[in-house]
Amino acid sequence: MKKTILIIDDSKTQLETLKVILKRINYNVITAQNAQEGFCQIFEIAPDLIISDIVMPDLNGYQFCKLVKSMAYTKEIPIILLTVLDQKIDKFWSNKSGANRFVLKTLPSDELIKICNEIIREHPISETYKQQILSKKININDVPNILNKILDDTLIRSTIINEFRLLSENMNNEHEFLANIFKIISSIIDYDISVIWFKESNDEYKNFYFDTTLNLSSSFKESLINDILNKSNCSNNLSNLKITYNNSLFINKNIEYNDYENFESRNIFPIYFEDNLLGCFALFSNSYQNYETNNIFDVILSELKLLFRIKKLYSQTKHLAITDFLTQIYNRRQFDITIEHEFARATRYLTPLSLCLVDIDHFKNINDTYGHKVGDEVLCSIANLIKKMFRKSDYVFRYGGEEFMIILPETNVNNAYISIERLRKEISKLEFTSNDDKFSITASFGLADNCVDALNFEQLIKNTDIALYKAKNSGRNKIIIYEGK
Repeated sequence: MKKTILIIDDSKTQLETLKVILKRINYNVITAQNAQEGFCQIFEIAPDLIISDIVMPDLNGYQFCKLVKSMAYTKEIPIILLTVLDQKIDKFWSNKSGANRFVLKTLPSDELIKICNEIIREHPISETYKQQILSKKININDVPNILNKILDDTLIRSTIINEFRLLSENMNNEHEFLANIFKIISSIIDYDISVIWFKESNDEYKNFYFDTTLNLSSSFKESLINDILNKSNCSNNLSNLKITYNNSLFINKNIEYNDYENFESRNIFPIYFEDNLLGCFALFSNSYQNYETNNIFDVILSELKLLFRIKKLYSQTKHLAITDFLTQIYNRRQFDITIEHEFARATRYLTPLSLCLVDIDHFKNINDTYGHKVGDEVLCSIANLIKKMFRKSDYVFRYGGEEFMIILPETNVNNAYISIERLRKEISKLEFTSNDDKFSITASFGLADNCVDALNFEQLIKNTDIALYKAKNSGRNKIIIYEGK
């Protein structure tokens, strides 16, 4: 069966030349002298390929291509833009308009024929699809309105995209970042509850952001979050759950919502990148809402996926900046920031603050005897042990080399000593193996708090170091508390 090619060009000479070339190789060729006429011809002949000039009056080739590719019942038809324009910007707009190929008019006819054959072979139009096209009837007077609607839709989409892209500039403030996301979404679509959850590397912590004015009962929120986690194939352990409200001041306290199952619309969209779950976006409404039929909802979802990805990269970069590569605990840089912050907080609220410096005894001998790889294993084991034994409110750092620092907020040295002594004993119980040779280690500890000779955090660090020096010079494997000058 003959394939049909529609040629659109305002030059009669060019039309006749192309018509002769393509008819010679047994194509059925239909011509149109402007894009509007050509667009109407599509619904009369259902072509297998369209060849269009770019520079034409009223409707140019880019606009025509965008028009065809924006409509569900014509977008599969392949288009070649044939033109004398040869600048990079012309190729750029050709690609953005959806053209399958950008071809110069100076191209030899045999090369053009080859391209036509390739495109028709690679993008076949089925008879069923053709019948759908032929069932539609377009009046030439309707074309400007159709194009304007598409251009308006494109403008709306580009505006929404731009609004979302601007949010990435404020990634360092998560609460403001989320508030701005909800602000954009709520200005575009209706919902009663919107929820965003960013999946952290540690699944133990789950922070959900809610945007709602409804007073949701505990059971309602639990059911909702369980639904989100189940649809995201995640553990529904809610022991470390945190809910942050975007607009808690506007919640209506008069009515409490208890029945999650009878909430009319529940739309949950897990966000993935390369099969890795980044988090979830969910919309809930007390009336029926089919968000996926909204013609711009795909833009919202697409931009959210991009923001989730940027947020993940930002979190990873931030994690690398504050984490020791080997032991995966906080690094010295983060210690300097945290101790200054915690000392200022303890001073403001008149609370105790303890600091402990840990040093592995004779660590150089371990490296010299068993090698640096075994030494690294020792460091990682100590780091993991400290993390495991201390509270979530405490901070653990690799201070440098074989030294670790522990910050214990709201804890004086007497209470800190109990935890540190337990750690000292556990370290001495550790066993390591290298080439069938077993060995154990010990550590020395310097302990100080802000109650003795510590007018600033620098002095507190110095006091801890003095205490450690005494511990190492008095036999090691012990804890020395700084007692003052």
